[in-house]
Amino acid sequence: LGVPHDNAVGVRGYLADIKLRPKDAEGQPLPPLIIDITSHVCYSPDGNYRSHVAMKHRHLRRLGHEVVDVPYWEWRAQRTLEARVEYLNRRLAPHLKLALDTALVDDKQHAHSG
Repeated sequence: LGVPHDNAVGVRGYLADIKLRPKDAEGQPLPPLIIDITSHVCYSPDGNYRSHVAMKHRHLRRLGHEVVDVPYWEWRAQRTLEARVEYLNRRLAPHLKLALDTALVDDKQHAHSG
């Protein structure tokens, strides 16, 4: 991702799909950012979060984390690594005020072309 992160990490009793540990321009830590890839069981029939998901997000925010929900159907629609990086870049840019490093995508493309 180009940002220090942990995958599938426990955060205060909750599971975070991805926890970013961003820093500002001076290298000082910013509030952690949690990416929660929610599955179909996280939504009630009316399209709102089920209570356990809403509570998880509320608790994490009160603990100083910023939470970005990524609906599973949007995540699955991103079929390539490049598409997923671009998707995360769009979703996270307003929260981090930075662009994710796409060098990973370039490296993967070069590895598969040669």
